[in-house]
Amino acid sequence: MRLKNALIKLIPFELKRSTSWLSIIVALILAGLITEIGKIFLLWIIKLIGMVFEIFSDKLIQILFQTYEINLATIIIGALVFIILLFPIYRRIDKLILTRIKKELIFEEDFTNPVSWRLNHWGSHNPSKTNRIENHKIIFEATPNELQDPNNFFGANFDLKNGIYSGNTYEISCIVNSTHNATMKFQLWVHDTTGGDSSVTQPKVPTTPSEVGETIKLHYTANKTNAIRIHLHCQGGNGEIVVSKVSVLKVK
Repeated sequence: MRLKNALIKLIPFELKRSTSWLSIIVALILAGLITEIGKIFLLWIIKLIGMVFEIFSDKLIQILFQTYEINLATIIIGALVFIILLFPIYRRIDKLILTRIKKELIFEEDFTNPVSWRLNHWGSHNPSKTNRIENHKIIFEATPNELQDPNNFFGANFDLKNGIYSGNTYEISCIVNSTHNATMKFQLWVHDTTGGDSSVTQPKVPTTPSEVGETIKLHYTANKTNAIRIHLHCQGGNGEIVVSKVSVLKVK
């Protein structure tokens, strides 16, 4: 089970979306076609040169199209070049597909195999306690004297870049609850990755969520950064704030 979870964690979350594999397959085909067209175009240019410099042209064709033994280094370099070509094509196709889908799950975090959340942003004197991931949940538990921020704010954040495109609107939501008699406060906060431009929060000011749990959601329109920063934003107090799921949907 541990091995299975470890392997699942290695798969980028963007490859688990329903459109990802279609986008990648189409991108692979197009990248392969572009590579072959490039070879044909190169050969055409060499032949064109050969009309003036026949000996030079024949020698160049002999060098470029000679069969060589392939070693591991050649394979790795070739793969890297192909990936560099492939990724922009994949992003373009992915955007084209997503703009035609009314609602698409872009990202979902249930903290079973969590992505790399930045825990305790703005500082904590007791980081292993104040912000931790355990039992498929992210937990915030901090009194004011445990936090470094003078206003007693802290939390966790994550930059989502795959599947986020300028001009598209996204619904970001989380399932959150507080423990009994908690005084800690919570807020879902989303902005871009360059300093909080077009910042959106829900609720407008941090509040203590219910003990039974509630879904907090907001809409955010991506800008030219093609990325969003998701903040699970908390203010210190008694008790705990518990988040069990975070989701991002692309909405029309």
